[in-house]
Amino acid sequence: MIARYAIAIIILLVSRPTFAENLNTDAAGRFVVGNAIAIIILLVSRPTFAENLNTDAAGRFVIGKLFAFSCFDGSRGTGRVYGDGSVIGTIQFQGLGPVDSVRLPAGTLKVKSEAVCASLDRPLIEPCFNLNRIDDQTFRGSISGLDFAYCDFTRRVSP
Repeated sequence: MIARYAIAIIILLVSRPTFAENLNTDAAGRFVVGNAIAIIILLVSRPTFAENLNTDAAGRFVIGKLFAFSCFDGSRGTGRVYGDGSVIGTIQFQGLGPVDSVRLPAGTLKVKSEAVCASLDRPLIEPCFNLNRIDDQTFRGSISGLDFAYCDFTRRVSP
């Protein structure tokens, strides 16, 4: 039982070609400086009452429930994580263009040691995630070691 939806959305954002291209262009310096500024802003504005969720607590908080999300790059959508590690939802990348359906198969999200991690078809790495509960309805998911790459998730009433 884990907070798999946060992981799935962050994986989708980081695996997009534009993210990788930003790291391999002449603008890499601007990218690094921009991220450094974003990290400082996040550290200063980060809620002090956030609770780090272990995998069991995250599972109880997230599995089977509908969440809306918004991410650091403007991406947004809704979705639900299932107990088998699958995810079904929608996403609008960078808040622009069409809203796409997302369906990740069973086993995509899993617990590895005491971390929530993702299993991808062609991974360069197996990303793991930090999950922090903000309040009774909201949590933040970020890539371990890259706190600037986050999504905020708010529980919604199922239709």
